[in-house]
Amino acid sequence: MFINQRIELKVTYKQGIFVLDDVLSDKQVRDFDLGIKKFNVINDYVVRQLNTWNEIKFAHPLLKIASKYFNFKSHYRYEVWEHLGTRPKNWHIDKDEILDDQQGITDCPLFGLIYYPSVQYLRGGNLLFRNGITIVPQTNRLVIHSPPVIEHRVDEYEGYRHSININTWNKKKLGVL
Repeated sequence: MFINQRIELKVTYKQGIFVLDDVLSDKQVRDFDLGIKKFNVINDYVVRQLNTWNEIKFAHPLLKIASKYFNFKSHYRYEVWEHLGTRPKNWHIDKDEILDDQQGITDCPLFGLIYYPSVQYLRGGNLLFRNGITIVPQTNRLVIHSPPVIEHRVDEYEGYRHSININTWNKKKLGVL
């Protein structure tokens, strides 16, 4: 017998940043892990591409949760990368790095998602926003931030910290307006 349970998410909101805990069910976590392993994650922003909705099926549960807080359009594209044992060291904003490098134009995504599929034995590694908000990574936590122009960085850390990052764009290709 299958029992359909409604799970209430714990949501914290401050200054354009949503923090949601225990966002995926155990089955969704397993499906996400399988999907991200099959997906070709490109961490080098110079060759990173935007993906369509159908190309990132593994992330649909996360994006559906985000759609409760932001309006989605069918033509949006998604930039996906991960940090596994790495971190952005400097304060930065999420932007089209190619357009910035080539033309000096800052173009930012509509909003960004940071999902922590696994965090273990972590000391440090907090997500810091320039506006004073600090988020402690934890397994199965989703952070949605908008506007993405809030500068942020990650503290040095010891332990295991895996994040999947997804920026939502209203354009088809990076490097152009």
